[in-house]
Amino acid sequence: FNLPALGVFSLVLLLYLLLVLRPKIEDKVLFWAVCGYTAISALVIAAAFGTRQPLFVLGALLIALSDCIIAWNKFVRPVRYDEVLILSTYYLAQISIGIGSWVLISA
Repeated sequence: FNLPALGVFSLVLLLYLLLVLRPKIEDKVLFWAVCGYTAISALVIAAAFGTRQPLFVLGALLIALSDCIIAWNKFVRPVRYDEVLILSTYYLAQISIGIGSWVLISA
């Protein structure tokens, strides 16, 4: 893991949770489930930074962006072109991680 990256992204995601999503999520169980998922996302991003493979980092960040768009769309307000934005960031993330894996294995 890259601890500085874990700290930075944990703080950013925590602020997003507390300032943006918490006021919009009324169900406490759902809020804590979102918190758990967010914590796992922060760990994935830190692990990606720890690999020093830029395509893994890009992929992890794009997945987090896709998840943030989903959360905003679900809990805050509808996002215009939500499906296009969510799927394009998610698929670009998968492609990035796949190419990054290929580069890592080929080296």
